[in-house]
Amino acid sequence: MSIRKLLVLVTIVITATFLLSPELVTAKSSTDDSSVSSKTSKLKKSSKKSAKKDTKVNKSSKKTAKKDTKAKKSSSKSAKKSTKAKAGKVNINTATAKELTEIAGVGPVTAKNIIAYRKKHGKFKSNNDLLNVKGIGDITMKKMKNQLKF
Repeated sequence: MSIRKLLVLVTIVITATFLLSPELVTAKSSTDDSSVSSKTSKLKKSSKKSAKKDTKVNKSSKKTAKKDTKAKKSSSKSAKKSTKAKAGKVNINTATAKELTEIAGVGPVTAKNIIAYRKKHGKFKSNNDLLNVKGIGDITMKKMKNQLKF
């Protein structure tokens, strides 16, 4: 191998080492080293500030995501309530348990109680008859009276 090829190879290795080095490489000169170190410290400070900003942005985006999740949950709950409220009139004397649960204020247990009461005592004639069913009181009656037919 010739000396010229060897020098080119050494130059390439040194250049590659310099370019791939993670630390800042500075050459000593007759100029003031404090200016170089102040520039380096400024770079470090600015990178720390941007890292803090990134952390703040991540925290705020997490809070926003939580709020969005809560909003979706509450809107789905209100949608369920509104479907119950919009579900048209239900014939209390012929409705199945599933149909009864579509009435506002009536869950699966109350629906079973309505059916059991209906089998034992016959058809309901008015809203007042429903007050005899276990689980239905004045508040529940107010919720459901506009959705019933007899």
